[in-house]
Amino acid sequence: MDNIIEIKNVSKVYNKGCAEVTALSDVNLAVERGAFTAIIGKSGSGKSTLMNILGCLDTPSAGEYYLEGERVSTLGERRLSYIRNNVVGFIFQSFNLIPTMTALENVELPLIYRKTDRHKRLELARNALEMVGLSNRINHCPFELSGGQQQRVAIARAIAAEPSLILADEPTGNLDISAGRDVMHILSELNNSGKTIVLITHDSSVAKKAGNQIEISDGQIVSDNKYFRYNKRNNT
Repeated sequence: MDNIIEIKNVSKVYNKGCAEVTALSDVNLAVERGAFTAIIGKSGSGKSTLMNILGCLDTPSAGEYYLEGERVSTLGERRLSYIRNNVVGFIFQSFNLIPTMTALENVELPLIYRKTDRHKRLELARNALEMVGLSNRINHCPFELSGGQQQRVAIARAIAAEPSLILADEPTGNLDISAGRDVMHILSELNNSGKTIVLITHDSSVAKKAGNQIEISDGQIVSDNKYFRYNKRNNT
């Protein structure tokens, strides 16, 4: 079994004045390479904190996090920045597009940070936009696009740099049912092509689109159907 993610006994504690707030408590988690995994939980359950740790946007207070076999839970900011830009592709609920840039320019941006030469980054950006069905909208700015189209630009931006892991934080949260369905179809197609996707959501109907569902509550994992299926297979 090739795990791209391994979380071992991870806890995250925030200090607020004299009081401590425990966002995660002794979390253990593994995600196989090529899997489509949904982490589901209510507001305040700890799922956003977990996503921030998975994406190297935050570090755990205790425990170990391994990404592609590298122990990233103790790395310095320079190395973490490299991982965020080269290993992980992010998709956010609020799209996070630059309003004055075209769709093509928005998708190019992380490739510029990677110092990809202009010819290559244009090729990668155009290919990514074609994959999400927006090859005819590459010169449009976000305000000229629907919410669903903006999220597809954000997906193209996430995949253009060909990351090992895609993290999608409530990617359908700001979309209507039809646009949300389109986004989930694109994510499923990306997974079918071999991409590893971790989806954060509060919506059980969205989580069911993933192959694995992990439920988090009060900072702890309370169910993981991947391990249920594994144990069921080995006990029959």
